[in-house]
Amino acid sequence: MEAILGQLIILLGYIVLGYSINKAGILSDTSDKIFSNFLLKVTLPASIMGSAIGIETDNKINAIIVLLIATFIFILIPLMASIFVKVFKLDDIYKMMFTYPNLGFMGLPI
Repeated sequence: MEAILGQLIILLGYIVLGYSINKAGILSDTSDKIFSNFLLKVTLPASIMGSAIGIETDNKINAIIVLLIATFIFILIPLMASIFVKVFKLDDIYKMMFTYPNLGFMGLPI
């Protein structure tokens, strides 16, 4: 429990730091895009891999099974969202809302 709380406090610190930097006008719109791309393409995958590699278990097969299930779910969810949007005749924005929850960006690295 303490480990999770510690990670959430660190995450809160990053959020406050980013908000403060943005409000102070230190970074421009161009640098925001560069940082966003860097976070999505480099930092997030490295964080997820670091978390997975840091697992201390005698049975690495369980970690591989979890990775395969997560991959399957991340492939299945966009397909289900497309079907759901077509069946209920919703706008495409709902497909995005179903497909990209915050779990992929904050939950997995923590």
